[in-house]
Amino acid sequence: MDTETTSAAQYELRFKSLADEGTAWSFPCDAQGRVDMDALDERLLHRYLYARATRGREFLMPAVQLRGDAPTGRRPHRTAASE
Repeated sequence: MDTETTSAAQYELRFKSLADEGTAWSFPCDAQGRVDMDALDERLLHRYLYARATRGREFLMPAVQLRGDAPTGRRPHRTAASE
């Protein structure tokens, strides 16, 4: 595994739902928030593109964070891959 892949595995781009507090879709990314769309399976790619297209309507602007970091005091998020 190269350094760039290792770095990408440590971060996620999280889109929090505007309609359902505590729900968020997360996608692996690098420290700058770049998602390798070629590495996503078809289902996850569709969810990522949907979340991007509906920012401000269904999802908040995404935030980059370390993988596994849940917001303090909130219910655990659901990843797009797990739904």
